[in-house]
Amino acid sequence: DDRRGKYLMLVFYALTTVYPLLAPAVIERFTKPPEAQDQRLIDAACTKFRAVIGPFLAGQLGLSDFMTGDTISAADILLAKPLTNAHQLGLLVADFPTLHALYERLAARARRAAQPARSSM
Repeated sequence: DDRRGKYLMLVFYALTTVYPLLAPAVIERFTKPPEAQDQRLIDAACTKFRAVIGPFLAGQLGLSDFMTGDTISAADILLAKPLTNAHQLGLLVADFPTLHALYERLAARARRAAQPARSSM
């Protein structure tokens, strides 16, 4: 099944490439005062995301709702944090609308899951 290979590749890519690129940039931008930030680190991460990672992920997503098709998978869950990081850095809305839509779908699912269960009593 081609989806299994794509799934495994995306899991590995999320853990070894996407997250390690964006997490340090977000930590730099949002935990340090502006004068203490390493702007070169932030800029380099944003440039690489725009040039390489974003186009690759957008191509893998295509017109699907989720990375491996119409149903959510662990690949989507593993990409949720890096996509949140990309969103925080302003990399999704204008540059990658399909990835932004995926981010919004994943964020909505997380918000629903965080709501207390309603009792039917």
